Amino acid sequence: MKHSAQASLELAIVIAAFLSMFLLLLPSIHALFDAGIFSFDVKNAQQFLHSFKETARQLSVFSSGSEKTIESAVLTKWVIYSKQNKVFLQVHSEEAGKTKLLEAELPLTVEMQELELQKEARLRLVKSSSHVLVVNG
Repeated sequence: MKHSAQASLELAIVIAAFLSMFLLLLPSIHALFDAGIFSFDVKNAQQFLHSFKETARQLSVFSSGSEKTIESAVLTKWVIYSKQNKVFLQVHSEEAGKTKLLEAELPLTVEMQELELQKEARLRLVKSSSHVLVVNG
């Protein structure tokens, strides 16, 4: 009976040590997870911006009134805006404490309001006579 109690006590000590080590590593694991999510979302944003650029290029040869929709999943927070013929996409993760700014130059002037996108990015690009109008949704 004495050996059984000692074995139970040793097992409890081993489990307590394992849980203590796990709790010490948990913040590092969480930070690594947040950094991975941010990196994956930056890659999504780069592909989205590439699609935006290709869609605008296609619309530049289409007639006025033509439109196309592009979409992507958003894991963090994206802010997209334009200045003349450039589009900027900022990816921001509060959890990871990181921000990345991406940009693309387009063949036409882009007219859009600054948009904050979360969970899903769905933009409709409409060709006008000399520019592309971007509408959320």
